[in-house]
Amino acid sequence: ILQNNSWGGAVELDIFAQHYKCEILAYDVTRKRANCFAEDHGYLNRVYLIYDGIHYDCLVWNLVESDPLPDFDITVFHSSDTAVNNLFHQFMLKEHASGKFVDEYNFQVQCSVCGKVLIGNKEVLSHAKATGHSGFV
Repeated sequence: ILQNNSWGGAVELDIFAQHYKCEILAYDVTRKRANCFAEDHGYLNRVYLIYDGIHYDCLVWNLVESDPLPDFDITVFHSSDTAVNNLFHQFMLKEHASGKFVDEYNFQVQCSVCGKVLIGNKEVLSHAKATGHSGFV
C-alpha cells in the first residue's frame, strides 16, 4: 500500500474491504476461483475484481449495451445480488477458457541477454538476481 511501484494481494484487499465497509469479491482467472473479503462483516455493498495473474481490474456493469460509456458503469452492487455474482462468475470462466490469464508459476520466457529459457516467476527472479539480466521475452 505504501509503495508506488507495487500492488498487494489478499491482505491489502481485506484491509480495503474493512476500511471502505464493502465486500470485495476477487475472481482469480488462473485458478477459476473467487475470494470474498469481509463477507462475514455484514456489509451491504460489494465490488468485484478480476485477477489475471498479473494485476486486478474492476468488473463493471454498463447500462448502455449498444455504446457503453463509463458514465453508465455500475461498480458497486448489493452483496446479496446473486444474478450479478453469477454473471461475473461466468465472465471469469470465459476468460479462463480463452486463456486470458498469466500463470505466474508455469509461464515460459526467454532471457534476452543469454537466451536461457525460464519457467515461472521464481526462475526469472533467480536468474535476474544471479546474472543481472533484466530483459525477458
